[in-house]
Amino acid sequence: MIIFDEKTEPIMLDNIDIPFPVEYFWALDLEIMDFTLKELKLSEELTTKTISVTINGWLLVAPADWNILTYSKETSQLDVVTFSDLTKYDFSIFVYDHRKNKLMDSVVRALDYDPCDKVQTPSLVRNTMLCHPLGPDAWACIAPTDSYNKYLKNTVIGDIL
Repeated sequence: MIIFDEKTEPIMLDNIDIPFPVEYFWALDLEIMDFTLKELKLSEELTTKTISVTINGWLLVAPADWNILTYSKETSQLDVVTFSDLTKYDFSIFVYDHRKNKLMDSVVRALDYDPCDKVQTPSLVRNTMLCHPLGPDAWACIAPTDSYNKYLKNTVIGDIL
């Protein structure tokens, strides 16, 4: 998996047997509704089903049962959907341009499914979504947990931006 370090440089996590290449990574803290640096204390290697998608032309490979932050263009309401749902329906992905501090339009296309893939990821607590790089200027927020009912119910884009 790819993370952004404290300088917003993309870093590939692809081996849990070597020392961490960085100390901190960017994440969305859902308790305070803000993007923060989290200390990279522990990483995990998962053997799981994965979905490969492109978002605005950038590849994102994630576990099929993980969630991604979305929003409604009509109401600005935030939500999460599983990656497997990206193969069935169209969603507006919350793609944040961290250099310009604005939301970007997103075009999502499912590419591939792997029934047995290995993924390395930082260990995330329930209130945290990983900011996965989509090029040098943007990220999408992904997480292993469905945070809608506890953190995102009745929230809108303006609560974060």
